[in-house]
Amino acid sequence: MKVMLHEMSWIEAEEYFKENEITILPVGSNEKHGPQNPLETDHLITKAVAEETARRTGVLCLQVIPFGVSSHHKQFWGTIYISHKTFKNYVKATCLALN
Repeated sequence: MKVMLHEMSWIEAEEYFKENEITILPVGSNEKHGPQNPLETDHLITKAVAEETARRTGVLCLQVIPFGVSSHHKQFWGTIYISHKTFKNYVKATCLALN
């Protein structure tokens, strides 16, 4: 059984959503984690945990949102941050798009 939405056809997605209302929406950020780690550390970990949770539970998992509210790291090159309002609206719009 597929548990990743982006791996499904629209027909498989329709079948899932006819029977289920729950999805996992992993969220990470693109920010510094010391000079030795990649900027994608947060969303790599979040993605791995979310996908394993989906496999173990059968709950559908969406693709990770790789950016977050990280303005406190803005002094480090490569940090991508968005405002609280934009982030909230994006997450809400993503969830509502599933209806």
